Amino acid sequence: MVICEQCGNDFGEDRGQCPFCGARRVFAGGEGRRRRRKPSPRRLYLKDGLPTVDQARERLERELRDSRAAGVRVVTVIHGYGAGGIGGAIRPSVRGLLTRLRREGLVRAFIPGEDFNRRSDPVRGLLHDFPELREDPDLDRGNEGITVVLL
Repeated sequence: MVICEQCGNDFGEDRGQCPFCGARRVFAGGEGRRRRRKPSPRRLYLKDGLPTVDQARERLERELRDSRAAGVRVVTVIHGYGAGGIGGAIRPSVRGLLTRLRREGLVRAFIPGEDFNRRSDPVRGLLHDFPELREDPDLDRGNEGITVVLL
C-alpha cells in the first residue's frame, strides 16, 4: 500500500493516482510528478463537545486562520441550530463573527446553510470552483445549522 501525500489515504501500489483525492503519485526518478492541487474543502464540527458561545467563537476563529494558512479555501461550519428547535445562541454569534472577519479580510464570503442551494448565484460560482461541493450532504437542504465559509 502507498499513502497519498495529499489526503493521507492508503491506495494500491499499482496506481499512479489516488482514488480518493486524485493526487498523482510521485515515482522515484521524478516521473509522474503530481500537480499541486488546492486542498479540499473542510468540514468543521463546531458544535462537538457542546461548547459555550465564547468557546465556539474562539475555536472558529482559530480553525479558520489555520485552514487559511494550510491553503484551504472553503470550510463548512457545522454549528447547529439550537436545542428544542427554537434556535440557540451559537449560530447568530458565529454569523456575527464571520461578518467581522469578512470586514477584516480573513473571510472572503459566507453562505448561510438555508441559502446553500444550486439556484443561488453565489453557490453556482462556488460549485464551479469547487465541484466536490456538489456532493455535500447539506446542499439544497435549507440546513440552518451550517454556514459555508469562503476563505
